[in-house]
Amino acid sequence: MTAGPGGRGRKPVANQALWKMLDAEVQRCRDAGVAVEWTRAAGHAGDAGNEAADRLARAAAEGATSPDGASQEPPRKKRKRARETK
Repeated sequence: MTAGPGGRGRKPVANQALWKMLDAEVQRCRDAGVAVEWTRAAGHAGDAGNEAADRLARAAAEGATSPDGASQEPPRKKRKRARETK
């Protein structure tokens, strides 16, 4: 299974097993006379906050740093030391 029309020269589809299950379910619905229509929806298009969050998430996934040079990793919580009892 490859992405795009005809699948020529394209990358393999991500989550292939899930798409195959979805395809089987759609076919079952169509066999039962239920119309199924696919609509492409742009996830982050036009929303500045969502696009910024997407850029930050991609940068963090790639191990990049922020524009100020700080790491994108979340700050780690300091662990409290166990107190000694006397």
